[in-house]
Amino acid sequence: MQNFSPSNTDFRINGGEITDWGQASPPLTIEPIDAMGTLIRGQSRGSVRLDNDNHGWRVTVNVLPGSPNSAMLSGLRKSKANLTFSHTVISTLEAAVGSEGMFTNIGQLGRAGNSAVSDDQYIMEFTAADLFQGGAA
Repeated sequence: MQNFSPSNTDFRINGGEITDWGQASPPLTIEPIDAMGTLIRGQSRGSVRLDNDNHGWRVTVNVLPGSPNSAMLSGLRKSKANLTFSHTVISTLEAAVGSEGMFTNIGQLGRAGNSAVSDDQYIMEFTAADLFQGGAA
């Protein structure tokens, strides 16, 4: 059985480890920005393949508001730092790495509630990145 829980997740932005995961489930998403390629099919037979070698990756992180991780991410965002990230699920050897990144947005800020507040959400995009799923072969 594979364990993808937060305790088995090592995620870092510019070397800083994220441990103050928010209440959103999942608090971390990694997804391609554009299609990885296009398949053009002919009307009778045949096709043409167009690979997109630079489709980019979007990383969204939800952390607890007021946490040290949120302060670190906010500082990186305000300084307009170039970003790198690394991600490993220790029990599965799933991994992702990225560089040439920047903050592109933040999420909605929900405050002053009687029973809940929103996570601090940071949205980053990376030019050079890749994801390795399935663990060790």
